[in-house]
Amino acid sequence: MVPLLQIPSRILQHQGVEIFVSSLSAGGYGMRDEDEQRMLQRTALIPMVSTPGSFAGNVSMIRHPVHVAMVIADGLVGCSTLNPWLSKRDESIEPSASAVNLSLNLPRGDLGVEVDRSLDQVHILDLSAAEQALETFRSSKENAVQYEKGWREGGMPAIMALVGESTGSSEAAPLKPAIANLLNDAIEEADEAINRRESECLDVLAQPVVSGAIAKSLDVAISDWARRGHTELRDELELAYLSRSWAKLRWWKLFWRVDDVNMILEDLLDRRWLVTAEKGVYWLAGRNQELSITEEDVTLLFDDASKGSRGNLTAPDPQYISQRWPLLIPFERHKMKQEQLPRMQALAQSLVLQTTLFTATSGGLSTLLYFYLSFSTIYEVGAVAALGLAWSLRRMQRLWESSRQSLQSELEERGRITLRQTEEMMRAKIAETRDRKEDDHDVQDRKSARDAVANARAALAALTKRVLR
Repeated sequence: MVPLLQIPSRILQHQGVEIFVSSLSAGGYGMRDEDEQRMLQRTALIPMVSTPGSFAGNVSMIRHPVHVAMVIADGLVGCSTLNPWLSKRDESIEPSASAVNLSLNLPRGDLGVEVDRSLDQVHILDLSAAEQALETFRSSKENAVQYEKGWREGGMPAIMALVGESTGSSEAAPLKPAIANLLNDAIEEADEAINRRESECLDVLAQPVVSGAIAKSLDVAISDWARRGHTELRDELELAYLSRSWAKLRWWKLFWRVDDVNMILEDLLDRRWLVTAEKGVYWLAGRNQELSITEEDVTLLFDDASKGSRGNLTAPDPQYISQRWPLLIPFERHKMKQEQLPRMQALAQSLVLQTTLFTATSGGLSTLLYFYLSFSTIYEVGAVAALGLAWSLRRMQRLWESSRQSLQSELEERGRITLRQTEEMMRAKIAETRDRKEDDHDVQDRKSARDAVANARAALAALTKRVLR
């Protein structure tokens, strides 16, 4: 998954340090200051690793959390990429106490002038000078003085001190500073999440209650949408099964259409499976302004819908399902693309291969019978070859047509379930807006979460035996 490189370093081995090298994107999220600061820190501390996900070349992203992150920018161009980090950084926190450290590789020859390399928030490095110092020392031990000078000019002592401070431990503080800072950040983030949830609940309670007439009109609109959705599901699938594209998937056409199975089925889902019903959900999202939903929430809803239309979603995330209006249709469509389409493609390829091999085997067997059995005639050995061909084709027809029928039933059943669940969720939303009150379970959950955060903070303070930042 990740290439490994064994480095014979005493410092790394003594401290038990592993270094994970990756690229990341900094800034440009367009969020509020505190949200963007949280996103920047999470991007650095929880980098993503791309790994091959399937034989088709799909790529899966896996989280690879680290204890301490060092963001290194290169040259003058990379200096501009540190602006989001510096503008959102809390200057009251010392660089050595932060879980994300900033460094800038700025060789002396880039500017032509001397650069102040003693900044507070950024470590100024000269990696070329440090590399040259290493090469000088490796060539001869007599160059120890030049090595020491170049090593210091490259800014490496500060990096080594940072690694030592982050990974060292003592009897007074048995927990490593890197782990302690990471736990402290996790506790603070949990506390902020509880406050955000409480603020959201207060905002919902402050919204005006929907009148009965508006709720009734929306209920009628949802009923009409559900009726038209079931009609669309039935009619569009019938048209899809009568189309030329579906006819290309007949069993005897698989010999020259086997590579097009995934493309044809994906086109069927994109064009025929609840397309108008999905647009109807977005139309009802426009009607949700009658439920006193703010313009910002409507914009967020349509942004999430556009993400689903591009097919970048991997699974029904509860974060999206719990939005003001459900987006189950694009999620279910994408889920079927990930589950059903690869299965049909693999079945088609295996059936074509098995049929070809069995036919070739029966033909070879009949040829051997003709040449090695003197009493066999061409009609007898031809019957053996014809029997093998007929059996293999019949088997291919039976398995493929059964799989096509199963896919048809799956499309119809999932469509009905998705429509019913979407309708229920929209009606539940209307019922919530008619009688707004704070949920007792939610209040109890927030109280339990605050108690857990307080206990975790006290346990961490007792373990580290120092005042947490």
